Amino acid sequence: MKKLTLLALFTASLMNMASAENSEKTTEQAQAPELFFSVIDDSSKVGRRLEKNEYSVSNQHLRLCWAVTNLPISASNQVTETFNAPAKAQFTSPNSRTIVSKDKKVHQIISTTATKADNMIDKCWKFGKTDPLGQYQFTLKVNDLVFPTMEFKLVK
Repeated sequence: MKKLTLLALFTASLMNMASAENSEKTTEQAQAPELFFSVIDDSSKVGRRLEKNEYSVSNQHLRLCWAVTNLPISASNQVTETFNAPAKAQFTSPNSRTIVSKDKKVHQIISTTATKADNMIDKCWKFGKTDPLGQYQFTLKVNDLVFPTMEFKLVK
């Protein structure tokens, strides 16, 4: 059950979305780090953000992606992704340390990553037919900054 897939398509799609939203803000405003979280369909050249955070495990073109923009450039950001699954699950990510609850429903994936030149970090996950269906919660922490919990749903 490998779920990690970094996508250039997502980054391009997300940067277009983020830059459109950020262009509405004045340059006088200090821009705080911002989390973008979405299910992305990568069946075309540019990933398309879906309206609902609903992920069909039977659609091989979907990815669950997040990105944080407006981060200070840093060679080392500690990233903690916490997934709360509806049933026993398994998450794997290369170059990461995973802490799993006794019931195997809560997974903390801890990694270190550098901020990209565009002041952003991002990651995408892929789910499969063996992953438990239902409502998931996702919390992201980058260094000392904890973002609000997001939700998504895995469906057939």
